[in-house]
Amino acid sequence: MRPTILNRVTRSFHRVTLFSFLASTLTLLAACSVIAVRPVQEMSDMAAAIRAAKEVQADLNATEYFRVAEELAFKAKQEYRYKNFARAKTFANQAREAAEKAEFISIRGGASRTSLSAPPTDEGVTLPPPNEPQSAPPAEPTPSNSPPSSSNLSSDSPPAAPTP
Repeated sequence: MRPTILNRVTRSFHRVTLFSFLASTLTLLAACSVIAVRPVQEMSDMAAAIRAAKEVQADLNATEYFRVAEELAFKAKQEYRYKNFARAKTFANQAREAAEKAEFISIRGGASRTSLSAPPTDEGVTLPPPNEPQSAPPAEPTPSNSPPSSSNLSSDSPPAAPTP
């Protein structure tokens, strides 16, 4: 059976249609990946606002706003993990606003800012002032209590026995 001209045209049409469909699908996917930008700055701003609110004890002084900020931050992180960047951005901005309001209320209530990133201190350890010399090292152990040294081993006498 010989293909007719109509069959040739139909096959050619289907090929062009399939090609244009694939090309438009790829263009759409590329456009979506360009448009859907990760809200990195918003997530960072949100975390900084919550940290600043915590520094002024907003979790104690403005509990409602701080709790809302933490819940919205949780939702923003969850949406970010699921690649729902538009919703993550919305939740991050709402969380930042709630944290800033909690911080403002806490400061207005008389709270003072405390640094959360203070280095740990060694309690009970006193350091000498920088201008004074340090004390001498502890005295060396007496020969009867020390293990035998190379000079003691060279002598013919046995090492002294430790005294109880």
